Amino acid sequence: MNGQFLTMNLKSAFLGIAATATLAVAAYAQNVLPFYKTKQLPSFKIKLADGSMFTNANLDKKDNVIVTVFDPLCDHCVSQLDEFRRNNYKLKNTRIIFMAPLDKAEDAYKLSEMRQMQQFSTITLGVDQTRLIDTFYTVYGMPQSFLYNDQKQFVKLIPKEMPVDSFRVWLER
Repeated sequence: MNGQFLTMNLKSAFLGIAATATLAVAAYAQNVLPFYKTKQLPSFKIKLADGSMFTNANLDKKDNVIVTVFDPLCDHCVSQLDEFRRNNYKLKNTRIIFMAPLDKAEDAYKLSEMRQMQQFSTITLGVDQTRLIDTFYTVYGMPQSFLYNDQKQFVKLIPKEMPVDSFRVWLER
């Protein structure tokens, strides 16, 4: 009799733990950040210093994409930009997009001109016109880089300044 009681209690405890775990996973899934949920590179529109717009339609279909959310007044962000400028030749078939928030537009355009960004065919620096920084990427610090493969599927979040070779490792997998 004692054995049956113990078995019944163990089954009840196991079912309770399983139900709690299921609820916890469901709650977590609802709170997962959007870029983890969809995996697909979202539609975007960034305004460049010359007033033109750069969108998904401008991307080469075979290119990987790095979207770096940055503040043009942040030293680490500017350092990351300079790292890409010096070493962009190492990232074959990769489009690098530096996306600043709307409230940093003037500073982003000045930085673009100071760094002569129009000379770089694979690096685009502009201002987020679709508010992806606020609604999709949920950035907690800058710079943050979101890596997408040539299928435009999310690969990796790099939450800080990193050497170009670190990006290569993830994109060449």
